[in-house]
Amino acid sequence: MNNFIEILLDVISNSPSSVLFIILGIIFASAMIINIKNKKKIGKLVSILGWIFIVLFIIIRYSSYLNKLFDNLINNIFMQIFFPNLATYVIIIIITNFIFLYSIIKKTSNLSKVINVIFFTVIMVFMLYTLEQIITNNINIYSFEKVYSNDDISVLIQSTTVLFTFWIILIISKLIINKLIEKSIKNIKNEEKDNISEKQDLSEIQINNTNSQNLEAQNNINNKDDSDDDDIEILTL
Repeated sequence: MNNFIEILLDVISNSPSSVLFIILGIIFASAMIINIKNKKKIGKLVSILGWIFIVLFIIIRYSSYLNKLFDNLINNIFMQIFFPNLATYVIIIIITNFIFLYSIIKKTSNLSKVINVIFFTVIMVFMLYTLEQIITNNINIYSFEKVYSNDDISVLIQSTTVLFTFWIILIISKLIINKLIEKSIKNIKNEEKDNISEKQDLSEIQINNTNSQNLEAQNNINNKDDSDDDDIEILTL
């Protein structure tokens, strides 16, 4: 543990950009903490601008390396989709079961449940075929080369990962669409509430104006009656 801390401190102290990184980190963290307490829109705007500044700083400073990193990342993603290792395959199976159980337990639409059941069933059937082929051919699952040297196992694993990837894309797309729909419905309801409140305010103003006019008319009538009474008294005298 001490060796770990020493190495970490050496890396920080020996870096020529340490002072710049620390200053930027302190400024960014301080600005974010101050704006967390600020519930106004300007606080959110400052936070977003600060985040954009950090991202642009990283992109500009390390653009050449980030391009290589991005290319390698894309290649690794495709490799994991079409040629996943044992750990990736096990994670896929675990996530598949989790999504299936979650969709059954939680309140989701019937269409979502049907889609999840279909994908779950197909993926699990492919897994059974894969296990059968591994046992039948006595394949060492810890050897990447031996697993993918068998065409049957290779096709089954690739089919599983492609189906799983497509399934996840569907789930994420559905979540995004639902969020957008909920937000639009919320905005419509807020607009309707604003319109109703405006109409109520206008109605109250009209009622107040009408009452004022009626009161003024009544006062005029009363004043006229008083004037007529005075005229009658004068004539009587």
